[in-house]
Amino acid sequence: MIQKIKQFIAKRKQLKAQKKQMLKMEKYYRTLRCGVALINFIYQDLEKMKKNQLNRHQRRRFEKTIAQSGKFSKEMIDHYAKHIDKILEQVDKQKNKGKKK
Repeated sequence: MIQKIKQFIAKRKQLKAQKKQMLKMEKYYRTLRCGVALINFIYQDLEKMKKNQLNRHQRRRFEKTIAQSGKFSKEMIDHYAKHIDKILEQVDKQKNKGKKK
């Protein structure tokens, strides 16, 4: 009888540990998916900017850095941080357009 109780407790601890591990894994992959969305956004933005706006030399530097080393330069990170902030400001303005302050 005591043996069965010990097995039950051990099995329950194991299931609890597995559940905790699965939650960690889910959080990790959700974060990874957000990173993929960011990289996809950058790629699409560079493709779109070939036709307008972005300085040709700057765009070529961005493309060269990604193609050669597969890393993002400080300049690129700053550019997209400003770009994303600008978009969020526009969304916030649209969202709060009808509200009084």
